[in-house]
Amino acid sequence: MGGTLSIVSLGAVSRGILELAATTAAQHFELVTVIDPPLAEPHYAFNPTRKQHNAAAIVRKLGQAHLKPGRDAILALGMIDLFEPEADYVLGDADRDFKAAVIGLHRLRGDREDERFQRRVQLMTIWAAGQATGVRGCDDARCVMNLAAHPDDLDRRSGSLCATCKQQALRGV
Repeated sequence: MGGTLSIVSLGAVSRGILELAATTAAQHFELVTVIDPPLAEPHYAFNPTRKQHNAAAIVRKLGQAHLKPGRDAILALGMIDLFEPEADYVLGDADRDFKAAVIGLHRLRGDREDERFQRRVQLMTIWAAGQATGVRGCDDARCVMNLAAHPDDLDRRSGSLCATCKQQALRGV
């Protein structure tokens, strides 16, 4: 696939998690990954009634205002809870036109940062980086490009792209 993916935190996210995301994206999509300076927590996207952040608003702003020259896509990770208007919550969101993606770590984490949390971050990173760089969502429930509706869904994933998604990634669709 090639290209450069910017990895940023939204607010406080450990360097280790950012490095895990960078390494994971680089391995699965042959991307150069750069951990760029952190962004502030996205208060502009916070809905006080829901006590969550609007994922689509974050993706839009990432793509419009934070995609730096020399970067082909941007992935932000934040210890925040995300939503879309039609869903109680989402684990992440992405838009290939904006070349941007966001992962909310709040629901992936559960009550502690452990190996399960790290694996979930890896799987969501593959999904988000793929979406931001043009790989479409997948109907195969085993494929990592099939959007997880619940954190437990990630625990059942293989961590691999299906044959169709591998081809999309290789073509840089």
